[in-house]
Amino acid sequence: MSSPDASLREYYEKNTRLFLYLSGGWSTHSLHRPVWGEGASTRAEAFAYPYRLVAHAGAPVARTEEPTRILDLGCGVGGGLLHLAEHSARPVSATGITLSPTQVELARDEARSRGLASQCTFRQGTFLDLPAIGPADLAYAIEAFVLASDPSRFFAEAASVVRPGGRLVIVDDMLADPDSRPAMDDRARRWVETFRAGWQADGLRSPTTVRSLARDEGFVCRGDRDLTPDLHLHRLRDRLIAWGVVPLKPLLWRWAYFRGLIGGHALQQCLAAGLIRYRCLVFERTET
Repeated sequence: MSSPDASLREYYEKNTRLFLYLSGGWSTHSLHRPVWGEGASTRAEAFAYPYRLVAHAGAPVARTEEPTRILDLGCGVGGGLLHLAEHSARPVSATGITLSPTQVELARDEARSRGLASQCTFRQGTFLDLPAIGPADLAYAIEAFVLASDPSRFFAEAASVVRPGGRLVIVDDMLADPDSRPAMDDRARRWVETFRAGWQADGLRSPTTVRSLARDEGFVCRGDRDLTPDLHLHRLRDRLIAWGVVPLKPLLWRWAYFRGLIGGHALQQCLAAGLIRYRCLVFERTET
């Protein structure tokens, strides 16, 4: 049986270009969902909204004497780092880590086309066993933490590179805490488990658990924001998947791409029902 990292790598090797075509992400080089937060009136601005949150969280750690060192933990095709490098008031030295060689290739090509290859470096690897990359002032993971097969290891590795006083930002789906969600009946549990299996979302945890795991590795939570109201649920594409793909689940589940679509439909149900929330958590690395 393949490891979780190997399975995810194969999945993104096969499907990254398809995702970009179907989501319209080529223009922004983004694989995550658009977030229609304050000031986001176009699709490009909605894709960039999480990057704005990361930049805002990292503003207190920017240093004037040298470039800000940024690390993207699960960088996809590089859109986040490229956006931060283009819109930063100060020079940045940025590194992106992804499991997929195809994503590394696409990210490097885009960095060269934007004249940012000297500022943005992309490497194949896993955030559960980081290569030697030096200290970071700001690290972040957008829709990547939920894929961590070992969430505790994620924070241990992040603690090894984020300098004391630096920031770590996670934007992702998280289980709603028990006191803020409806009772979990059998139907609700099936939706959650279908999402977890379809997306290989082994890192799905509640915000309370995420904060506890982070605290164990020396990260103090400085911000927790619910972005779920800023998502557009049940779009036409989502309805087409519900009508045309989900009923064929017994036949299509064997293919990873269709598992992803079915898992995404389950996530829509979980978000709409309040079982899962899309959150932005900001952590500061302590001195000890």
